[in-house]
Formats: sequence, structure tokens, C-alpha cells
Amino acid sequence: MATSDIELSSTSKFAILDGEESVPDSDDQPPRITSHSPRQKRSCVVLAITALLGLGAIAYAVFFSEGISLVKYNREEEGIICDFEKYSDWIKSVVTIEDGEKYTVVDRISHDPSSFTQGLTYANGVLYESTGLYGNSKVRILDPASASGDVLKSYDMKKEMFGEGMTYWKGKLVQITWKSKKGFIYNASTLEAISPFEFKTTNGQGWGITWDWCRDEFIVTDGTNFLHFWDTNTLQQKRKVEVYRMSGKKAKELNEIEYWRGRVLANVWFEDVILVIDPTTGKVEKEYDFRKLWPKEERNHHKADVLNGISISEDDDILYITGKLWDRIYSVRLNV
Repeated sequence: MATSDIELSSTSKFAILDGEESVPDSDDQPPRITSHSPRQKRSCVVLAITALLGLGAIAYAVFFSEGISLVKYNREEEGIICDFEKYSDWIKSVVTIEDGEKYTVVDRISHDPSSFTQGLTYANGVLYESTGLYGNSKVRILDPASASGDVLKSYDMKKEMFGEGMTYWKGKLVQITWKSKKGFIYNASTLEAISPFEFKTTNGQGWGITWDWCRDEFIVTDGTNFLHFWDTNTLQQKRKVEVYRMSGKKAKELNEIEYWRGRVLANVWFEDVILVIDPTTGKVEKEYDFRKLWPKEERNHHKADVLNGISISEDDDILYITGKLWDRIYSVRLNV
């Protein structure tokens, strides 16, 4: 998925939008969730859009079937073709909290119980972790092949920084912080700090970040029910989308996120749940119940905190799952 690195600069590459942010009313606005007639639900609408973005032409098609969008998105100049139709059965499936355990634990490795995990992501055979708390925030490289979850490298952030989400992007790590409105770019191999940047969100905070490698966009959460979409080169917001739970209520306190199968997987603060969100519409399509993965009553004995940390793995069907101050990282497979 990685392509050649794009040179970063501390000026135009990290320009920040001035003024208030708002949901655009232009054609860039993703479609809202609306009710459809049965005939509309059965219809198949194919959209072909070509735009000139940065390195060349990008084309995508979105297919609607029973209100569910399947995405094909091609960046041919970079040799990237995203086709998630092979996951159509999973995408179309409905999973609710009432369904109970709809996952299978495949493996488990050890994890530093002092890590207040805020971000977790995988690339190049290793796990990258961002931890929080003032005076204890770190950026780490972990070995997922080691049963003890060995820490291969670690970088201590300044004491005034509270680390939050982090994502891998083309040989670099992009990390955000909680309330300082600052983020940092690191070399993914050495953890050398490359450039700081400033950012804005709906409430001015940073919680989670992931890289949509199909559209080459960053997706960011701030504890509200919004997903914010950033240009990867400028880190400017392009748009934002409201997220609603399957109950119809706002999906508040969206936390750590990961892009997977064309969807956004999201932790929710203080809930042992993983939401599956269509990033185009903001619709929550599935809600996986993880209350029995490591039950709260057992975690309390270990002084472990909430479920928080989702990452892809080398296996397209396996995810890494952990939490704040957890002494373990699980490998799981989501079922339908």
C-alpha cells in the first residue's frame, strides 16, 4: 500500500485553514442518510467521477445496494486499485450489540500495562503505538510476532504533550495530541521527529486518526460525532461528516479509529464496542459487542482501563485489539 515518500515542509505542506470549519454545501458534501423507497433501495446507481488531484487523475465509483455503499477507487498513477466488492457480504451484513459476541479470538500477546494506548496501527511487519497521559506519552514500535510484545523502539514526548491517535502514512507516522492542537510527523523506521504541525477540529481536540489509503486522506476524530477528512499533504480539512449510531442517536465520543475494508472502525470512549462506519455517509452499519473480550470486572483487578486500540495486521482478515493500560493485545477475526 505504501508508495514513495512525499517530501514534507514546515510551510505550505502544513498550512492550516483559518476561520470556522463547517460542513460544505458544495458537491463535495457526502450524501446524507435519507430514507428510500423500496424501488430506490433496489436500484443500482453508478457514479464515475474524474478529478485532477496532485499526482494525477483519480477515478472512483460508488455502488448503492439496499442503502449500502461499496467502493471502487483507483489511483492508477500510484498503482493502487481499491476494490472492496470481495467483502460485499460482510459490508451488507447487519451486526448489532444484541447479537453478542460476533468475533473470534485468534491469538494474544503481552502488552506493557503502563501504556495508556491512544493509537495503534500496523505496517512493515510491526505495530506502531501512541500512548497518552502528561509526562508519560510515547511513540513506540512493537513486535507483534513476539509473544511478549517486545518494544523495539520508543520515543518520549515532551511532558506538556498528551499523545493521542497515530497513523502510518507512506513511510511516516502522523500523530495528533489531545488539547494542544498540535501534531507531529515521525520517520516510521527511526521515530525521528520530522515536523510539527497545528490542526483544527470541531471542538479543537485530537482523539483518533487513520489513513484512508484508497483516497489518500486522513480521517480524524475529536470526541464528537464527526469524522474529519484532511488532505494528506496540507493537513487542511476537506470536509466533515456526522456519524449516527444504528439507534439513530449521534455517535458521540468517537475515539481510536482504523481504516479497513473501505470502512472506518471506531472505538467509543467508555464503551466496549467497535463501530463500523461508512465514511461516505457517516452511517454506522455494524456495532460489535466486545464486553466479553476482557470483561470490566476482570480488568478492574488489573487496574486496566477502557477498550481502545484497533489495528490492521499482515492478515487482511485479522485485527489487533487492545485498551488503555491493558497487559495484552488480542488478534481477532470479525464474524457476520
